Amino acid sequence: MSYIDFIIETTKNPALGKESFEKIRTLSASELSIWFKEKGYEVSEADCQKLIANKDSFESAKQRENMVESY
Repeated sequence: MSYIDFIIETTKNPALGKESFEKIRTLSASELSIWFKEKGYEVSEADCQKLIANKDSFESAKQRENMVESY
């Protein structure tokens, strides 16, 4: 399955989304690619590096989402 399939799955399984944010924050690109593979998704190291490079954007988006949910 592709990264798109993974994104779709996170909409159905929020725990998977939370887990992925934690992994993006803490793993290297190669470790993250292996983690995706263990979950059944093919995500290249290069794409994982892009995710890691943009982790601050994910954090900001999550914070905005939490603010909206608190209203």
